[in-house]
Amino acid sequence: MTEMQLPPKAFFQGILRRRRIAAEIRPVIKELKPCLKRMSAYLFSIYNEDGLKKIPEMCRKAREQLTKIKECYERLIDIVPDNEFHKYNNFFRYQTGRAAHLVLFLVYLETGKLCSRKEFTEVIGVSKDQNHHFPLNIDEYIHGSINMVQDLVRFAVTCVTYGDYETPVQIANFVINFNKSMSLLRVTKEGLRRRIRALNYNVKAIEDLIYDLSLRNHIKPDIILEARNTNELEKNAEAKG
Repeated sequence: MTEMQLPPKAFFQGILRRRRIAAEIRPVIKELKPCLKRMSAYLFSIYNEDGLKKIPEMCRKAREQLTKIKECYERLIDIVPDNEFHKYNNFFRYQTGRAAHLVLFLVYLETGKLCSRKEFTEVIGVSKDQNHHFPLNIDEYIHGSINMVQDLVRFAVTCVTYGDYETPVQIANFVINFNKSMSLLRVTKEGLRRRIRALNYNVKAIEDLIYDLSLRNHIKPDIILEARNTNELEKNAEAKG
């Protein structure tokens, strides 16, 4: 029986119940937003010469915000009823995608690696199991990871500007491998498919940056050229197939 088929009394009780739950969610989101803004401010302060020198300090300050962020998600888990996650996900969808973006960027700055979906769910305190009553929507994780890659390309340009020529090579290899992985996904939503296809622009931007550095003899381009050739061979094979 759908909601529209319910008796009028039960139908309006359902509306009042959803309004009550929504009213409980909004204050939590209001507390979550400033934490994400502070985390963003710390991480994005690295895009200058002084910021590059303070990456460990900025990462530490950004990580301090994760305790409050996790507390907010724990409260959301208590508020959202079982089997009704998708009814209320729109209230905090943007914040979850933003959290994924920032946490993935933070982990890359600390380790040079991609934070997995499992690691991210542990950081914010939700479940990666899609059957759980409060799971991580995988689309939000993918959107966050794509945003992180865009920031890495910008970070590579900043590094070059201030004389760091090794980090952009590491970022280039990471971005190329990330794009390969994303291209293997079977995505049904058109908006997400467009974003994944747009990663090719990020790959081209970082490859052009590395090529310019190699022309100026700042780096040896062997590694990045090998990655580029592998990428082109795969594209040609797919085209012939």
